[in-house]
Amino acid sequence: MKVYSSVGTNTNNLNTASATVTISGNTATFSEDPAEGNNNIGVGDVLEYPSSSPTAVAFISSRVNSTTFYVQSQTGGTPTSAGAGTAVNIFRAHNSLDGWEDQAV
Repeated sequence: MKVYSSVGTNTNNLNTASATVTISGNTATFSEDPAEGNNNIGVGDVLEYPSSSPTAVAFISSRVNSTTFYVQSQTGGTPTSAGAGTAVNIFRAHNSLDGWEDQAV
């Protein structure tokens, strides 16, 4: 299965609303729009949860709407589940094309 990874220069957490997430199977459902209407979260972005250590990661594979996304593990499988109210950070997978070429997440 193909895993998409985003590239962007913004290194900040894209979850500006401090939304929480529930991950069940390959579906990630946020408590509210994590981008607060900016529509700047999408395919290839990385969910890092919980936001404290140890963390799991999931990659967005498609967007249903502003609060529901399909996600997959780094290898294309089902990501680690997350119960309701789980804190989450959202980042671009890579911050440069060189990083994307090296596939260093």
